[in-house]
Amino acid sequence: MKKFANKSEKLFARLCEKQFLKHYIFYKGCCETSNGEIEVGDLIFWLRDILIVVELLWREKKDKNTKSFVKRIGEKRKQLKKDRKYFESEKEIYLLNGNEQIKYWNNAFHIFHGIIVIDSKIELDKLDHQQYKKTLNEDFPIAIMRKNDFQDLFEEIDTVPDLYYYLFDRYKFVKKLFNMNSHIFRDLNINTEKELIGYYKYNENNFPLENWDFKKFKKYWKEYKSNYKNKIIKRNLENRKSYKIDKLIYQIRNIHEEGKNDKDSIKHAWQLSLFTRRGRAQFADKILSGFERIHQKNKKRFFSIQNPVSECWLFFYFKNSMNSEKFQDIAYKEAQNKLIFEMKKNKFEHSVFLYSFRKSSIDTGRDFDEIYLDILDADMIDTNSDSFKNVNLEELDKCGYYEPMEIKEFPD
Repeated sequence: MKKFANKSEKLFARLCEKQFLKHYIFYKGCCETSNGEIEVGDLIFWLRDILIVVELLWREKKDKNTKSFVKRIGEKRKQLKKDRKYFESEKEIYLLNGNEQIKYWNNAFHIFHGIIVIDSKIELDKLDHQQYKKTLNEDFPIAIMRKNDFQDLFEEIDTVPDLYYYLFDRYKFVKKLFNMNSHIFRDLNINTEKELIGYYKYNENNFPLENWDFKKFKKYWKEYKSNYKNKIIKRNLENRKSYKIDKLIYQIRNIHEEGKNDKDSIKHAWQLSLFTRRGRAQFADKILSGFERIHQKNKKRFFSIQNPVSECWLFFYFKNSMNSEKFQDIAYKEAQNKLIFEMKKNKFEHSVFLYSFRKSSIDTGRDFDEIYLDILDADMIDTNSDSFKNVNLEELDKCGYYEPMEIKEFPD
């Protein structure tokens, strides 16, 4: 069980776990070195190749010297650099989440972001200009914010991909603005983060430099909440449907943890988790329709969507009242047809992830009674074979059909 260094660290970890999918929140990583075990990061978000590491700077009440406290931010910046080196190395790192311990996949290392979160209830001195600039000039993005700033993000961001996109766009934006007016970033007492979020969302997840006005920057959050009030309500109502995707991710991850399937089930969970909140909302109706259909006797439904990040196809198959073996055979065949269709027509070179769900003819009160997952890779198909060369695309057209998703922050 993870032992927290202080109450601040514990509360912060619990807060993040409540907001985000808990399977992607970890309380430190443990790495074995020649000098013994060391801890990496105070809080870690890990999803496939996305790694966001938080270093928490906790100010004790008895510490009256805020200048010396602020200087410790430089220490946390250096610590994040060390954290990154450990994660990109070949050393074994285990991530802790309550009683769960997961080995980090070093070969997945690609995207690394750092966040320095300051927990202090009293006013702080301004951050040193050069110290802040060093942070902006690191080889990877680092954000500095107070704990309440980070909490403000939760009102608009509740998935790891959404957090990653915001931090990356924020990093590029702050680098451009810093030399124009560093004050609003160096002064952590004025709640700049909320105004940045308001500006970002007002511009539909963008930071247009040409529209930014330093004179009115303290009004961006208020304008967003006021002018977009009806849009926000409509969006949030639509987003509720996407919680079905979250539930499905939990179920698939539990399959992995309980050993009911091979390790690839975690990859299936990742593929779904890579969609942002708005992305999940766009295909949630299709998932809900699939589960409704299999509650009707002898009904089936299948559809496919393409993951814009991995470029893999996700093929969903729903069927009622079929024995397990036959169900799996047909689901696999349909997914294989999808793979062949994409390879033949679009020169597809990646994988098709099969998500298939069977409902028993006996009412069990569950959405589904069996889930069968598989991964079909393009390199498993012999493109030189006669069977592939003679494929009739018209016969596979139904498997190949999909409706492109247009992901918008606010519905029309």
